[in-house]
Amino acid sequence: TLFRSTGPVFYSAHFQLPGPNHDTYLKVSHWSKGQVWINGFNLGRYWPVRGPQQTLFVPGTLLEASSLNNITLLELMGAPEKPWVTFIDRPILNGTETVKEMTIHFN
Repeated sequence: TLFRSTGPVFYSAHFQLPGPNHDTYLKVSHWSKGQVWINGFNLGRYWPVRGPQQTLFVPGTLLEASSLNNITLLELMGAPEKPWVTFIDRPILNGTETVKEMTIHFN
């Protein structure tokens, strides 16, 4: 993975759900280390290299089906060259699972 920043840097994006809100997972395996917020709620920290967890749980009650949602990441070490995150339908705990995805790109 190519890295754009050497941290700390905030990334923020808005997104619309493709359907009704439901529990999902945020895949952060290509990021370095940091914190994630969805609509102002702190989901927690990520540090994929220390694994094995590669996803963060996103309760469906945090997501708005009828309006824009916000995601903010505080990357502490180094973001990917083209920053993006992916929402998936189940957790990745060991890095070898196949899942359905919805990707959000940061500008």
